[in-house]
Amino acid sequence: MARHSELPKGEYLSEVKRSNGAVLVYRRTNPVTGKPQKIVIGNVADFPRGSNKLQRAIDQVRSRVEKSPTKLAPTTMQQLVDHYKQHGLVSWKEDEEDGKSFATISRLKTVLNVWIAPCWGKHLLTEVEALDVKNWLKSLPLARSYKSKIRNTLSALFSHARLYRFYSAENPISEVRQSGKRKVEPGVLSKTQLEQLLSNLGIREQLLVLTAATTGLRRSELAGLQWSDLDLINGWISVNRSVDNNLENPCKTEASRKAVPLDLRIVPFFRRWYEVSLFKAPGDYVFAAGSNRAGGKRGKQPISLSVVFRYHIKPVADRLGIKPAVFGWHTFRRSFASMVVGSTKDVKAAQELMRHSTSKLTLDLYAQALPENKVAASKAIAGSLLLPQFSLCTAVQSGQGPEEPVKLNRVNESPSSSPA
Repeated sequence: MARHSELPKGEYLSEVKRSNGAVLVYRRTNPVTGKPQKIVIGNVADFPRGSNKLQRAIDQVRSRVEKSPTKLAPTTMQQLVDHYKQHGLVSWKEDEEDGKSFATISRLKTVLNVWIAPCWGKHLLTEVEALDVKNWLKSLPLARSYKSKIRNTLSALFSHARLYRFYSAENPISEVRQSGKRKVEPGVLSKTQLEQLLSNLGIREQLLVLTAATTGLRRSELAGLQWSDLDLINGWISVNRSVDNNLENPCKTEASRKAVPLDLRIVPFFRRWYEVSLFKAPGDYVFAAGSNRAGGKRGKQPISLSVVFRYHIKPVADRLGIKPAVFGWHTFRRSFASMVVGSTKDVKAAQELMRHSTSKLTLDLYAQALPENKVAASKAIAGSLLLPQFSLCTAVQSGQGPEEPVKLNRVNESPSSSPA
């Protein structure tokens, strides 16, 4: 253990061997508690002795220790990532108000581990510049929507650092602009396509698609349906949970927890499925996994809707020639929004049925004008106009018959003029 030349007495830098290489550790005695404190600055190879980078890291650690003597703060992006995973990515079971769903935690961890930590992990927090981040995002061979997720995760990291007072400057990512606009507009199904698909599916798949297309339920909410959630007499579905990767989560937002109407003409399809289902208790999933491959969880977890779509719905759609640009479970939700807006013209009703927090989200990201509605709208406008009588512009010229159109030799040349 050696004391750095710029450190006062009682503060030391030590090298600690680890499986992935030696790391540099800052040590000191806490003046309040009298207990030893230590924080890892980074890999020894990244912070050479006597370098300006090492001095900046030491200064950053010391300033934060002086502001908060009972705890030491992260100084590198990797340390911030680790702290964020521990304190920021908390499940809803641990924190009902600010907790995140399993799917959200899994997605954020992927972004952190695959993209952010490998590139920015060795950098000090103060070394992350907006322009560098912008150029880095441009260089990534990813879709714009995924780049936007990476940018937002980076911003969340610095907001987390500011919340815990690890970082006092402005969030540098706030200056980074990253478009999330899609290159391919996700398609929707027309009424005819939906009818064709439904008439060619099995009992289970038919009920799944019919429910998704007439209620707008998300895939995870569809998987989380239990028999006790259904009011088949009055025609209502209570959305109480969502299931993703066999993990039960609460609904996405307060708006998502609202009950949705179920058309009474669809009730017979549920009753038919109830008759053949192996799991009929009120607490059983409507679409429970019944295969032997589920093992001990047979009947205790829903089927994998992604597997059902891949092997039982998509092949049927392909055979029928139904191939929207982007086809998945969310296609039925988008089709539902488009049909509601197109048939009722009631934006507020569409928002409530989709259970969105704002109507802007419903119109901008989900609802699309169906081709037949576009044609009808165009006809309505044209039909409301008093159009002039159509007549063919003709003229009598030397060598031209009375019904022959006028031919001009030059732009802006009158019919009777002749070339010089």
